[in-house]
Amino acid sequence: MVGVLVLASLVAWLCPQMFAPTDIQSAVPAAVLHSPGFTDLPTAATACSELEPGYPCFSPMQYAVGVALPVADLTRSAAWQPVGWAYYVMGGLRRLSWALTALLLAGVTGLLRKT
Repeated sequence: MVGVLVLASLVAWLCPQMFAPTDIQSAVPAAVLHSPGFTDLPTAATACSELEPGYPCFSPMQYAVGVALPVADLTRSAAWQPVGWAYYVMGGLRRLSWALTALLLAGVTGLLRKT
């Protein structure tokens, strides 16, 4: 689990441009979104001051904990989604964390024991 947390943290901290808001309409002020010169969609590397007030800023550590601990409900991590190759990396890490959690629970409850 610690390895999953470390890998997820590294991806989130080192590549913030690989995370985008899940709801562009809520993240970007309407005046900016519909302006003629607007072409750059926001990423996690975008300053929080450029986002719509009230939209949660990207927190790499909080996002990584949400990936590594599948039972943790971190509402801020739901506001951001990985894009490109980070989508597959984070998806794989999330699946791995679910498998490790299942093994941990099976070991704790005694389902995994020698007969």
